[in-house]
Amino acid sequence: MQEYNTEKLAEADINTDYIKARIRRKPYRKSSRSTLRSASTYKSVKQQKMLRALAKEFIAYKVSAAGVPYIVNAKSRTRRWLWFIAVISASAFMGYMTINVIQEYLGYPKSLIREALFLNNVADQICSIMGKIETKLTFPAVTFCSLNPILNQNIEETSVAGLLKVKRVLRNATNVQTDIEYRDKCYGDPLCQWSWFSESCTCVESPCLTEFCLMYNSTHCTCSFNFCKNKRFRTCKAGKYIPRKKRPCLCSNERIYKSMAANTDLNLYDLLYFLNDPDVRQVVELVRNASTYDLADIEEAMLPTPEDLVDYGVNFDSLVIACSFEGSRCFRENFTVLYHPKYGRCYMFNFIGESTSRMEEPLEIYNYGSSSGLQLILHVTHEQAVDLLNHEIGVRVVVHDPHDLPFVAEYGINLRPMDMSAVEVTLSTIERLGPPWGSCIGKRRYTNYEELPGPYSILGCEKACRHYYLMKKCRCTKRQFMRGSIFLESSSKTIFCNISLPEEYDCMEKVIDDIEKGKICKCPPPCKETKYNHCILQSTG
Repeated sequence: MQEYNTEKLAEADINTDYIKARIRRKPYRKSSRSTLRSASTYKSVKQQKMLRALAKEFIAYKVSAAGVPYIVNAKSRTRRWLWFIAVISASAFMGYMTINVIQEYLGYPKSLIREALFLNNVADQICSIMGKIETKLTFPAVTFCSLNPILNQNIEETSVAGLLKVKRVLRNATNVQTDIEYRDKCYGDPLCQWSWFSESCTCVESPCLTEFCLMYNSTHCTCSFNFCKNKRFRTCKAGKYIPRKKRPCLCSNERIYKSMAANTDLNLYDLLYFLNDPDVRQVVELVRNASTYDLADIEEAMLPTPEDLVDYGVNFDSLVIACSFEGSRCFRENFTVLYHPKYGRCYMFNFIGESTSRMEEPLEIYNYGSSSGLQLILHVTHEQAVDLLNHEIGVRVVVHDPHDLPFVAEYGINLRPMDMSAVEVTLSTIERLGPPWGSCIGKRRYTNYEELPGPYSILGCEKACRHYYLMKKCRCTKRQFMRGSIFLESSSKTIFCNISLPEEYDCMEKVIDDIEKGKICKCPPPCKETKYNHCILQSTG
């Protein structure tokens, strides 16, 4: 009985263990997936917390950027936000400055380095601020032209022979008089103006068009006190000013005043009435039609043709009396003729042009001062001058590069007769940076328009461009757009624009206007440029 019970208990224990195992196994099978998920989630959360802690510790103690650790270690949210804004602002400013520096670098900036030259009067040497001593200096080229391109004795054969005839007529004109009474009457009328060219009186119809008044609005003008006292002007309101303080009055801009009556017998006082020579009449009429007193608008019509300047220009013997260089006499063969479109024959000393031969190199000097360099005695008198052909008497001198033709009209200086003039020269060299820092042009002597004589220059390029487009679009050019030449073929046989013809004048103005607006003619500066600055000292002989 006991054995049976024991066996029964053993079986019961086995069943109990089996049931417990089944009980433990069943709930594990039912929640195995959720349990794995919770475990993995717990692990990931724990890892994230550890990474955050490591990142926080790294930022707080390892990052050296100012302000960043304070964002992490700030105890309050306000401080954290303040530090965050400060760091972001500093970073944005740093990025802005970095971009500016990069842009400036990519812009290839450049600076100007100026080097001055001083003269040492004791050692007779030229010393630079860098300490280098030069015992000799290259002498520049010197070009001089007579301001009267054609002499009196030759002008009879030229296209402007009428100028000399006008001079003779005016000198011998004894029966030509001016109506003094008519002229004085014109002087006394504040609305009228006397013209010395036309010997006539020109009047306006409104006080506002005189020099005594200023426009106040579209209908009235303010005039001076003395002008207002004239009782003739009915449109001036005298009540608008206080006589004691002499304030201006108000005048109407109405054109109601009649012009002064013209002279009844103009033929008695008109110069043209006594002129029978057609050449002289043509010159007088041309001068009377000029709009400026200096005759600048009719200058082209008053100048000889390029052929006349070449054939009858001032020769060397009639202009140069004596010449010496560094104490030695110089001769005609030491000069080169320059045919200029305005000044005619000019003479260049020490000009070698584009020659690269060692046999032809610029002259050099070892001393300086009034006793060294080039000395000239030139012959210029009033008797040689032709009235209306040029307004000045003397010579025009240009100091320039020995390798380049001069710009006589632009860079020349006038020296008057009966004076002793000393020209002191200072040499300066400009070197510009090319691409990518700048857009200068190197050693080439040509542009998109034509080949330039000598080294490239901005003025030479602009002249060549203007000459090219005028010839291309208008089939004519202007003297001021042409350079001198040492060859006859390029100086003569040139058609100049006639400003008296409306079609040529309009075409010329349109081309020049396009050039001034920058639509054409792109002329960058040269990479290397030589300039001569001068100072003139004059004393009366």
